[in-house]
Amino acid sequence: MENLVFLLSAVFAYKHTTSPKKFTPYFIGKTGASVVLPSNFSGFDRTNTSHRDTFYLGECFADKVGYGVLYIDLQDEYSIEDAETMLMYYISRLQEPFGIAHNTGIGYCISNEGMIERRKLVDYWQDDRGHDWKLKGYTNGKYIAVLYVQNISEIEVEKQDFFLDSLSFS
Repeated sequence: MENLVFLLSAVFAYKHTTSPKKFTPYFIGKTGASVVLPSNFSGFDRTNTSHRDTFYLGECFADKVGYGVLYIDLQDEYSIEDAETMLMYYISRLQEPFGIAHNTGIGYCISNEGMIERRKLVDYWQDDRGHDWKLKGYTNGKYIAVLYVQNISEIEVEKQDFFLDSLSFS
């Protein structure tokens, strides 16, 4: 009986330390896209760009970790190659407003999910306050999305990736 209690305690402790904090799926406007964010997320801000694209921005903090989503619903559809170039440019341009002092360089991944081709880029940053960031950018030619985690030293890699890989479409 003691072994059973010990085993159940160990399983509970393992589950408690490896499961992500309370995350909830949120739709990004009326785009059909969704992402999981901490339950204290208050919603996306929406604006239109000078190119008539719809821009969504959402950010929240849970404990000492920041989670952010930047999503652009593109007015025009681009080839996957052109969209990937736009995504790379956009990621590079984000560094200045976020106070990024160093980056590792963008890593490339090609992702085919079902019949829809999608490109995914990954980068690691360090800001001028010494906080480390991880971000993933996505595009399929109809949208550009960047998800980021700020202060990654405060959260396990599995929890970072749980959020960063959560972009989906209904």
